[in-house]
Parts: sequence; structure tokens; C-alpha cells
Amino acid sequence: MRETEFKKWLIDTNLYTDRSLNDKMSHCRRIEKITGKDLDSLLRSSSASEALEVLSSIISGKEFSAYNRSHLTRALTLYSEFYERTQMMKPSSRKR
Repeated sequence: MRETEFKKWLIDTNLYTDRSLNDKMSHCRRIEKITGKDLDSLLRSSSASEALEVLSSIISGKEFSAYNRSHLTRALTLYSEFYERTQMMKPSSRKR
């Protein structure tokens, strides 16, 4: 996960308090721990909807409250939006 860039993106695009920003970052780190994958790797190898399905299948089998599941899902949704937008802004690496 690109924590510094993601945090800056959250500040620039959303109105979050410091506590809320830290919560989002914590939720993203927790997703990485649960899935065993870096969020960038997870999203590079699958679409956002597939990544959400993977997360849902993992956390539904564990003892997570609906409250925790919704926060983890929201964090992954935000990170996937950040990932997609920053990928579109990268220059193409193809040679001409």
C-alpha cells in the first residue's frame, strides 16, 4: 500500500478528520494482514469488485461484526478508487 500517497489523496478528495484518516489507514493495513497481500498487488491482479469478493469471502468466515465488515469494505473501496485514479495518471510504459 502506498500509505503516504493514499493519505494525501484522502485529504485532497475528501473531508476527513485526522482520526478518520487514521482509521482508514488502519483498516487498509488490516485488510493487507487478513488477505496476506499488499493492496496494490491485490488490485493489480484483480478488479476492484473481485478484490471485494475475496475480502468478503475471507471476513464472512471469521468472527467480524457487521460494523467491522462495513468499515473494511469501505476502506478497500476507497483504496481501489485511489488505485484506479493514480494508475490512469501514470504515463504509459510502452515503447513506441
